[in-house]
Amino acid sequence: STQSLDVYALDDLLDVAESNMVIWASSLHFQQQPCVLLLHVAGATEEVKTKLAKRFQNDNFSEISHKDDGSSSRGRHYLESCLISAIFSKSTNEHVSRKALMNMAMEAAPTRWVITGLELERGMVLSKEISVLAKRAAKVHRDIAGNVFWIPQFATDDDFLFSTNKDEENSGLFSSVSVKTFFDAYEQQKPLITNRLAQFDCSPCDKGVEDEEVEQRINNLWWDLTKVELSGGDLSESKFSAGTDDESLNNLARYINEIEISLTELLSDEKKDTIKRFDKSPIMMIDKIGPRDGMITSDFAPEVDEFGGQLCYNALRIAQLAALGYRLNVLQGAFAVSVPSSRDAICNNLSMDILEDKNVAHHSLSRCDSCFMFDNKNLAWSIARDEKQRPVKAAVLWHEYDNKVTGNK
Repeated sequence: STQSLDVYALDDLLDVAESNMVIWASSLHFQQQPCVLLLHVAGATEEVKTKLAKRFQNDNFSEISHKDDGSSSRGRHYLESCLISAIFSKSTNEHVSRKALMNMAMEAAPTRWVITGLELERGMVLSKEISVLAKRAAKVHRDIAGNVFWIPQFATDDDFLFSTNKDEENSGLFSSVSVKTFFDAYEQQKPLITNRLAQFDCSPCDKGVEDEEVEQRINNLWWDLTKVELSGGDLSESKFSAGTDDESLNNLARYINEIEISLTELLSDEKKDTIKRFDKSPIMMIDKIGPRDGMITSDFAPEVDEFGGQLCYNALRIAQLAALGYRLNVLQGAFAVSVPSSRDAICNNLSMDILEDKNVAHHSLSRCDSCFMFDNKNLAWSIARDEKQRPVKAAVLWHEYDNKVTGNK
């Protein structure tokens, strides 16, 4: 979601969005992996509406083109299975909550599993193999409900990892990077690869909290399991390696349990600033079915619509999921990354809009606006307090229900 004040800024944002659609579809070789793109465009003119409609028109979705080398391709086939919807506001002062858009997109998704949280506003592009890895994880956990997979996100200061795609089919879009290329670059420590995304933001803000211990522990787990993945599943490559495979798996299980406890602790009063100012929108692959019979994720742990700012309780949902008993894991091998060219596609036009139009209320454009939907910050705190208590109350009710069903006292 975004609030774009300029037709060119919107175009660049859509380049990043469509790049992710291509990546999501291409690794499954036309198996129609569905996606949802939901936009809010503030200050939308007829020119913007027309441009958006033409960009995603369905004239040539399935048209087969033949190349000089004898190969063929199916045009923009990935659009066939994508729902693309836009909310237009005439006034540039009208804004919607990004979290409300995320909830709507999750409800619209036709699949049991949903990957959500990708920030186009930061120029984030998914990794090459992500749809294959996501589909594999969904199959493995088909009979085990209530899982959530963390997908880490990084930024780098060099474009070598991926470049603008020069293919005629996808002219102007960004190509993806494979996990092996990315992992090798990280191991060699060249170029700079970091999970401190704020270091490269268009408009840096010192209000955010990054690199908290719990996030670093999750990312360390991802690096470790990704290394095992690249070694062909050899557990001896893992830091959890022990005398036997069972001992290694027990070490891994204990580590994950410690992470889940740390996430739950984010709901405590001692962590109230951390959970409010968490400076990332977590990218997660979420099971729509909860860990208990009758538990639907969108009912028990949706994003809070009122928390519309980019620095407004971003870590609340994953903490709630942990408290509700969802099993945390990482989607090893899958990640998102921004490079200078993908960030420039967003920053150049967006920053120019903010500088040139002094009369516009730029709530939600700046990361520093925090919970912009509340003039009264005490009201935001009150809602957050209730939301933090809700998983605990739900857990008590489920426990009482289980006791009633089993006849225990």
